[in-house]
Amino acid sequence: MDRHETPRGWQADTALIGLLALAKLALHLAFVNRYGYFRDELYYLACGRHLDWGYVDFPPGIGLLAALLQRTLGDSLLATRFLPILAGAGLVFITGLIAREFGGKRYAQCLAALCALAAPVLLANHHLFGVNAFEQFLWVLAVYVFVRILRTGELKLWLVFGLVAGAGLMTKLTFLFFGMSVLTGLLLTRHRRMLLTPWPWLGGAIALALFLPHLLWQITHDWPTLTLTAAYASGKTYDASLLEAVYMQIMSVHPFSAPVWLAGLWFLLWDKEGKNYRAIGWGAVFLAVTFTALKAKFYWMAPVHCAVLAAGACALEKVAREKGWSGLKCAYPAVLVTGAALTAPLALPILPPEQAVVYNGLLGGDAGLRHEKVALRGLPQHFADMFGWPELVALVAEIYEGLPEDEKSGCVILCGDYGNAGAVDLFGQKYGLPRAISTHNAYHLWGPGEYAGGPVIAIGIAEDELKTLFDETTVAATFTNPYCMPSEDNKPIFVCRGLRVDLEQAWARAANYM
Repeated sequence: MDRHETPRGWQADTALIGLLALAKLALHLAFVNRYGYFRDELYYLACGRHLDWGYVDFPPGIGLLAALLQRTLGDSLLATRFLPILAGAGLVFITGLIAREFGGKRYAQCLAALCALAAPVLLANHHLFGVNAFEQFLWVLAVYVFVRILRTGELKLWLVFGLVAGAGLMTKLTFLFFGMSVLTGLLLTRHRRMLLTPWPWLGGAIALALFLPHLLWQITHDWPTLTLTAAYASGKTYDASLLEAVYMQIMSVHPFSAPVWLAGLWFLLWDKEGKNYRAIGWGAVFLAVTFTALKAKFYWMAPVHCAVLAAGACALEKVAREKGWSGLKCAYPAVLVTGAALTAPLALPILPPEQAVVYNGLLGGDAGLRHEKVALRGLPQHFADMFGWPELVALVAEIYEGLPEDEKSGCVILCGDYGNAGAVDLFGQKYGLPRAISTHNAYHLWGPGEYAGGPVIAIGIAEDELKTLFDETTVAATFTNPYCMPSEDNKPIFVCRGLRVDLEQAWARAANYM
């Protein structure tokens, strides 16, 4: 029997990697309500209430999922995070299947799945409702289909690849880089002959057809994502050095997984056992070089590592078998689980915030995993941005209730960024607050609504800027929270009256794509 055919124990192998996937699911569910909504989750839920073929920051997929969730399961933390948690469990399972496609037996499949489960970057991303969780799942699924094409030579699978890639493109535009990596891998290996057949091109046509509505949306809206990307890269992205970039990749995947990753690189690029999968290896090299050159966020590489880890698990399984290293073979997963337990509180809200601050400090602060130029204190950004939103909106509601009755109907809440606006729109419903308006990203496209010049409650906008827009600007309250982002703490909330500029013209000029 060929080693790639279904072995007698494939059901047991599948069950074991399925158990690891369920372990990841259970881990997330156990702490799903520990903190609160993350800033971006509030924005994504708002996008679900404004369905369109695109948004300033991403394609329409996340808005569609947000709308589906809110209309079925609701908008509780559990409901909001259930789908990304499922996606994370699916990613762990598929990583194990990729190892099987590479020729790995039970140990390799389980080790690959365990490495994906242990990776801090994947734990953090799959705990939140957002584009990263779904892009990573679809990316790894597309890799699985690609590996099957390379192994079996079944060219019709390119049609399935096109469907997955199209879904990925409608989730996050970084999926374009995945397509480029596949093309690069094919061109640099003997598999380039596949490009002489119609099947890869038909798969590409399917992906393009699925992506076309968003492409047309970008054209009709004057390419807002390009504007955002240029602004973001020029001022907001953390400018990591090469050494920092390498360090962040090691820490995000997990230092204890480094031997598996190095073995995977060897397997894909040099080992004769991996000769048939060189396209995967060269694609990974292309992405590493490209993302480093672009100063991309460290987590863009996260799904790339899954295939490398799967290959490495196969290589280590082979070496352990040939060298008779049965003791090391058994000990290594235990070491990896121990390491994952140590780093998990840095990725998931396992500890109460006061303990998380101490633990975070003991393990080196945010472990150097920076992707934005923001001030931090105590908690890393992905934790701090979960604090303060309900309290902020409750304070806004007090201010709103204090307005004269004849002013309430014409009042709007103007927010400096989509986090504040999303919080007002979600938590403000129970207080009967008017909807938030903002010039930040997609909120700018949604416009100021029917605002006709009444009083404005302003959050997160500098007083000097407000004074250029209104005749009267008064500090109504100051929001504080010990665990939120420093930029949110000690934030004044203003009540403004007497708009002195033309609203339509001012709004058109005020787009804040960042």
